[in-house]
Amino acid sequence: MPMNLNIGILGHIDSGKTSLAKCLSEIASTASFDKSSQSQARGITLDLGFSSFTLPAPDHLCNDIKEIQYTLVDCPGHASLIKTILGGAQIIDMMILVIDVTKGIQTQTAECIIIGEITCKKLILVLNKIDLLDLEERSKNINKVKTKMLQVLNNTSFGNENIPVIGVSATQKLGIDELKECISKFTYLPNRSKNDKLLFSFDHCFNIKGQGTVLTGTIIQGSVKINDEINIPELGASKKVKSMQVFRKPVSEAMQGDRVGICINQLDAKLLERGYACTPGFGKLINFGIIKLNAIKYFKETIKTKSKYNITIGHETIPAEITLFSCDQDNEVYDLKNEYLFEETYDIDETNKRNYFALLQFDKPFFSVPYAIMIGTKLDTSSKCRIAYWGRLLDSWSDKSVLNEMRVYKTCCKHGAVDRIVNENAVIIKNMFHKNSDMQKFCNFNVELSNGAIGYIEGSFGKSGKVKVCFKESINIDDSKGKAMEVTLKFKKYIFDVNKTILTSTSAHDMEDIIPEENNEHRETPTTISWDRWGTLCKTTFRRQMSCISKRLNPPRLSNKYTLWEYFRKCLDQTIIRNMNLKSKEELEEAVEKLITSTQNAAWSTPATGTNNLKHGCPANIRRAVTEKRKLIK
Repeated sequence: MPMNLNIGILGHIDSGKTSLAKCLSEIASTASFDKSSQSQARGITLDLGFSSFTLPAPDHLCNDIKEIQYTLVDCPGHASLIKTILGGAQIIDMMILVIDVTKGIQTQTAECIIIGEITCKKLILVLNKIDLLDLEERSKNINKVKTKMLQVLNNTSFGNENIPVIGVSATQKLGIDELKECISKFTYLPNRSKNDKLLFSFDHCFNIKGQGTVLTGTIIQGSVKINDEINIPELGASKKVKSMQVFRKPVSEAMQGDRVGICINQLDAKLLERGYACTPGFGKLINFGIIKLNAIKYFKETIKTKSKYNITIGHETIPAEITLFSCDQDNEVYDLKNEYLFEETYDIDETNKRNYFALLQFDKPFFSVPYAIMIGTKLDTSSKCRIAYWGRLLDSWSDKSVLNEMRVYKTCCKHGAVDRIVNENAVIIKNMFHKNSDMQKFCNFNVELSNGAIGYIEGSFGKSGKVKVCFKESINIDDSKGKAMEVTLKFKKYIFDVNKTILTSTSAHDMEDIIPEENNEHRETPTTISWDRWGTLCKTTFRRQMSCISKRLNPPRLSNKYTLWEYFRKCLDQTIIRNMNLKSKEELEEAVEKLITSTQNAAWSTPATGTNNLKHGCPANIRRAVTEKRKLIK
């Protein structure tokens, strides 16, 4: 069987695409050349048409290939049929762009160029209807349109240096032989593989009495043989391949890129018109998908988070809501474990600095496979270009709970002012929080004064929403200047976190200007920070944790030893440092080991609000362990 190359024929409506396909073709499929009654009644192409012709393999290809079969995909040109055009364009290897030479570039011409850029790498420019030009001025007018079109294409991924331009008349069959010769010279070997799992995109489904149901389409990847079992995900049914044909020729096997008709048994063709068939177990139904966003520069509207777009995958188009996020340019691969910055809009000026991704939340589940091309369109826009963006599917799932695992964060700010200066290392801040705010969750978060000094929030001050901020070094400001200073708190929230956790990457525990310089390389270990400094930082934190533990650990979890210990261990070293006069890391480790042993079977009692030491809200065996350790140290 000859190698197959799929060529899409695209262009504005009434540019002569179907007539050109007729001139080139030797074999027509059952759905080619506007055979449907609706197409004939309206006089335009309404659906994809398929036909083929065969040429000897050109000399620049390997000797093993003797013939090339060219499958022509005749796409509609009307603006309202863009979904059909997008579906057909995703199966092509090469593109013929047809231009009415008497009109030049038109509205749909521009969208066809964009679709071609997304789906293929090679383009042949055909100037049709040259017979309508005056014979004496024909050459001049053809060159004029050619020059203008090449200028347009120069700004695309096709460039203009290697694009062949052929003038033809499909009705008079002028230039057809020259076009076939050009196609042969332009032929290349696309990537083809038999070893991948089968993905078959079918665009027509019909019954043949006495034989079965025929699915006609293109193999996107993998291969299929007679007697293979294929799955139709939309129906949840698996069927055995009874027979196959490639343009009316029976075959026993077909592979990636082939246009093939597959006959199966016991399937009602009325249940589906187009869709996918695949290897059983391949692909899945999804509700959410991640793509790396490639924006179309000709789309004039701003791409915004929470906007809805029509997403075309193969022959199916589904509305989806978009959420944008980004990362540094160096990080090109999406990973669920990585952190990403939430974006309200797509900033085209930042594309050289950041990689943009999009979360697509579809209105209904549909079948898809990894790395499928997804094209986002805005069909109700006033923009001449309705194609907004495209990307390949990097990750997908159906369970909404997976969203909670995504580490997409917003950067947030709170602003306040200095209310009064306590001493050279501490100030009181007002207007940053309301009196009913949960200020404890911001303890140890860093703030910055308008003079550049960086401190950390030690805790609340009073009941009016004020907080106390401490500094490692003296801030050296007087009362008159200090009260005029603004204070900024920066933090981040994971937008999909159901617990609404507030985080900061610059807390008092890891800021280089807070931790002593000599210990920066070990700052992830609390014990490397000076004991006095660490004790000061932990005092407010531990008080908050002890006072809130009854809220955080509900009764069912109190019996869980692992949960209890993991929680207690988080503040254990803080407790020991604050309550004991430990002077070395070794003493700390010994004390921690002692408490680990004594807390294995501990159970919390309800702590008193505002607890400031180990005498309240702490198991008796823990208190005994601490007391014993104090005696040993003394």
